[in-house]
This record gives sequence, structure tokens and C-alpha cells, in this order.
Amino acid sequence: MRTMPTLKIATYNIHKGLSQFNRRVVLHELRERLRELDADIVFLQEVQGEHTRHGERYPNYQSGAQHEFIAEKIWPHTAYGKNSVYEAGHHGNAILSRFPILQSLNTDVSAHRFESRGLLHCEIELAGGPNQTDTRVHCLCVHFGLFARGQRAQMQALIEYVRAEIPAGAALIIAGDFNDWRNRMSQTLSGELGLHDVFHLHRGNPARSFPSRLPMLRLDRIYVRGFDVLHGSVHVGGDWRRLSDHVALSASLKRHDPVDGMSAGSLCAHQVDAHQVARLQVDGHQVDGEQLQLLQNGAAYFPQLCADIDAAQHSIYLETYIFAADETGRRVADALQRAAARGLVVRVLLDGYGSAELPQDWVNELRAAKVEVQWFRREISPFTLRRNRMRRLLRLHRKLAVMDGEVAFVTGINICNDMPEDNASGLPRLDYAVRVQGVMAGEIQAAIRHLWGVVSWANFRRRGKEIKQFFLVRAKRAITPNITLLLRDNLRHRHDIEAAYLKAITGAQREIIIANAYFLPGRTFRLALIQAAQRGIRVVLLLQGRVEYRLQHYATHALYDPLLAAGVEIYEYQPSYLHAKVAVVDGQWATVGSSNIDPFSLLLAREANLAVRDAGFAGELRASLFAAIADGAVRIGDGYDVPRSWTDRLAGRISYGIVRLLIGLLGYGKSI
Repeated sequence: MRTMPTLKIATYNIHKGLSQFNRRVVLHELRERLRELDADIVFLQEVQGEHTRHGERYPNYQSGAQHEFIAEKIWPHTAYGKNSVYEAGHHGNAILSRFPILQSLNTDVSAHRFESRGLLHCEIELAGGPNQTDTRVHCLCVHFGLFARGQRAQMQALIEYVRAEIPAGAALIIAGDFNDWRNRMSQTLSGELGLHDVFHLHRGNPARSFPSRLPMLRLDRIYVRGFDVLHGSVHVGGDWRRLSDHVALSASLKRHDPVDGMSAGSLCAHQVDAHQVARLQVDGHQVDGEQLQLLQNGAAYFPQLCADIDAAQHSIYLETYIFAADETGRRVADALQRAAARGLVVRVLLDGYGSAELPQDWVNELRAAKVEVQWFRREISPFTLRRNRMRRLLRLHRKLAVMDGEVAFVTGINICNDMPEDNASGLPRLDYAVRVQGVMAGEIQAAIRHLWGVVSWANFRRRGKEIKQFFLVRAKRAITPNITLLLRDNLRHRHDIEAAYLKAITGAQREIIIANAYFLPGRTFRLALIQAAQRGIRVVLLLQGRVEYRLQHYATHALYDPLLAAGVEIYEYQPSYLHAKVAVVDGQWATVGSSNIDPFSLLLAREANLAVRDAGFAGELRASLFAAIADGAVRIGDGYDVPRSWTDRLAGRISYGIVRLLIGLLGYGKSI
């Protein structure tokens, strides 16, 4: 394979050479900063081609075309495309190049007459002669409108233009101001044109570029096809914050020729390192503008979690029931410490019972690294006053993680080795996680911050600022009609998860599949399953086949007879321990999370599930569950693999009676 030298590019919305709010001319200083980047190709937006009145308003205004002034003696080849023309002049996009520009074309993509927008296309010869087309790169400089409807039309125009004017295998760079603060274009451009955002490849997320004084929104992009990304930089702070209202972005790229029938456009997704490939493969399912990825077991979950922690730029929140001092715990702890060392806000909330065995040395190490650690109800004592015993049983059982409010995980997987020590089969616990990228991650972060504020208040820490913040974030809801974050607490949302299950079960038309590690539902839930089976709906339960907690295990067996009599299929998972808390209804609705269907989860613990209505996502989970059943689950009942003996029935009845007594003492006797 023949490789070519590194290509450095930059993109910058120069705001017509004026500072924020048009207070002063900054074109001279801006030119010096751009030259310091030493870019081979520069994409500029809001370039003033001509303005006859600015000279009267600004004493030091540079007359003539701004792109020519910036390019002088550094970039000998330039192209300019007018976007907006008015009485005093015009402005648009420009491309500056150290390499010859073979041809250029400006195309109007304005969505309406109030916003003039265009695509400036240049074909640039990087090396070699005019007959060596594999050394050429197509560059498009874009500036999209402010409103979603216009942006969709402009993106479609861009796709159609590229398909019509640029060969499918040609190297391509598209850069500029997309105004895509919700990151809704990247998925489409990847699927339609094979383009990938430079900063998503390099860092895991698009770059924050606006406003320049405190960049928060991701408006500007560099998309590439046919290149490896060697480095990406966001030029913020110092002199840059006093220039345009945007910041400049730059990247170092390396182009490859096609190999073994693979186009240059696909190489960027195949020849980056393993970490980048993992990030590129997080496409999953597109639902309501969100990217969802189903992850099975810790083998898929923990590498992705650590990769997203390493890619985070601002904040990390993590909640877990168990944080174990083992290899997996060390891997996650190290990633959290690396993030804190980069100056990120890193907050970890641990359950006081589930993580009680985490050594204090580990906690001290995290805190010394500037990771904030708090405990949810750590003090548990047999001498607790009776009126407080009930409160001590309220646990934090949910498992959530959020990076930058943009990427989140909802899972049932604890931070611990998922290979049980007493498991001779060598197979991990069966469990699932969902990775969410989009606005839903912001809602999940709001939920975590809310509880963090509550715990902070309870521990008499940061009472002012934190309490104000958690009240503010409570109202933050993502507009995702087909994706719902289901939370269970002991106040307003005591029955939300159970209600979502019951709604899906009662509305089922064909099939219900539930995989649950600890299955001890109440009467209402059991009746809903029985009635569904009696309506002719296939009801499949995948339950724990190995004895982990004897009392609960045999209490669950006491429920088998009426379910089997109604036609419910019951399978017990045997290859390893089952830890999943998932369900699929009609191949359309699915839920994944931390909530078991037992009194602990439905009556006492804080839980979190994600409910998704999407055939693709639900179909993937359904296929995984049936594969688990086929790979080693046994069907329960007379005439099947495991008939039920009288001793099993007796043990079940006794265990169920004990559980009912315990639940009754807690005041929930009618629940089961």
C-alpha cells in the first residue's frame, strides 16, 4: 500500500473579520492566528468578499476580499463563493490551499429567502500529475442555516450534490459551520456518504465550538472520507476567544489508497486503532434521533464504558449497586481517575449495602485523585431504631453512567467481574446494557444529578448550590416519544416501572418474553401474564436456573403451577447465572435496566430501566434471548425437561410463605 504525507486542515467561521457583537475589526489578528496553525487547506465561513460601508465605520478596516488578505503569500490558491449579496457588498465561503485547485463551483442551497447559504466545492491536487486521480481530494466548505427544517433540506441537497458530482470512491473533506448542535446529521452523513466526524473518531464526540469564550454547542464539523485521523485540535482560549464568536478546528489526516477492493472512502472506518473502531461501530439503532446500542454481558459493556470515560471532555456521573475490588473494578477506577486528572468533574454514587465490601483504601484513592465519591445509606446496623429500619432497606439498585450529558448507559450490570467464581462452565452472567447517545442522555444525567443533590443534602454537603441545581434539573425531560426513562423511587414514581410492564403486557397481541433474574411478582402482575396466555398470546419466562439465594429461588417455584396451567412457557437458564432484567413484547417494545420483578425492586429499591418502542432494537434483544434459551435453558413442567416433584413444590410453598411473612412485616403484605 502506498501512503501519502500528512495533510493538515482547518475550519473557521471568521464572523466577517469582526469580533463578537461587531465591536471591532480583528481580521489582522485573525490572519496571524490562522497562519500559526500551518494548515495546508483552510475552510472559511462568513468571509466578507466586499463591503463598501465598513471602511466608514471601522478606522482600520481592510478593504478588498478578506480571503485574499488572509491567504497572501501563504496559500497561493483560493476559491470564494458568494452566499449573501446585498447593496453594500457580499459574503460567503472560501477555501485556501497550498495545493493547486483544479476546479471550483459554488452551489446555492438556501432554504428560504431570509437565509442565503451555499456549498463551495473545490477539487484539489495534492501530489503527482493531472492524470493521477488518486492524489486528488474533493473539498466542500458549507454554512448551514439556523433552523432544523432548513438544515434538513440543506443536508439533503448536500447528499444529492455529492452523489451527482463526486465519484463514490473519491477522498472527500466537508467542513464548516453546520449549526448542528443536536448532532442529528452525523448518522445520516455516515450512512449515506460514508463520512465520519474527525472529532468523533479522535475523541468520541464532536467538538464544542460556540461561543468562543465558553464553547458549549457543537456547531462546527470536519467530516472526512478516505482518511485516517491522526490528531484533532480545538483552538480555544487566549487570543482565540477575542476573535470570532466561533472557535477554529484543525485536524491532521493521512490518506490511503484503495486496498483489496475497499474504497478510500471506507478506509477511515477500518484502519483506525481498535478504540476508534469501537467508537465507529456504535451505530446500533436510530430511534427518535437517538443512537441506541444493545450490549450483552460485561465483555461488551466494560470496554465501551471505559472508552466513553476516556473520551469525555467535561463530566462523568456513575451510579452502581456493587463496585467490587476486582479486575473490573480496577479497570473502571483507573478510567475514572484518568478523567479526573484531565480536570473533568467525576462523581460516583455507591450503594452503602451493595458496595459495603469495597475497601476504604479504594475510596481514599479515588478521592485523592479528585473523584467525588458519595454513599447512599451506608449506615446499616441491627441496633437501628425500629422506626428507621424500613428506611434502611431502601437501596440504590440502579446502574447508570453518563458522560458530558451526551452519552449514557442504562444497565443491570454491576461494576464487578461478570464471571462467577463458582461457575465451572466458564460463561459469564447473562445480562444487558443499553448505550444511549443523544438528548436522552441529558435526562439520565438530570436524574443522577437530582439524586446526587439529595444525598449531598442528607450528608450536609454543598447545601446551597447543589440543592438549587437538583431542583432545576428535575424538570428536564427529553422529547423522545419512543424512548422512556423509567425510574422507581419511594415518592412520586413508586410504581412507574411495574406500570410500564403491565401496560405492555395487557396491550400485547402476539408474544411476551421476560428474562428476569429474581422473579417474584405480585398478584396483579401474575394475573396479567395468566390472562395474556389465556388470550392465546405466547408468554415466555426465562428465569434463574441456578440457586443463588435459596429462599427467593424456591419461593419463585411456588408460582409455577398457576402460570404453567395457563400455558405460560417457563425456562430456567443453566449455563451460568442469569442477571438480566429485560423484556420484549410483540417484537416492538423492549425494556432493559436494573429492576427485577420482585418485592425488593418493585417496593424498596431505587431502580432505572429504559423502555424502547422500536422493531429493530426489540428484535435484536428478542433474538438474543431466544439464543440464550436455545443454548442451555431447560423448559419446566410435566412432559418437559424438568418435571416438578412434590418436594420441589413443598419447598416452594414454604419459601413463598416466609417471603410473604417478611413482606407483610414491612407493610406490603398485599403486594404478593
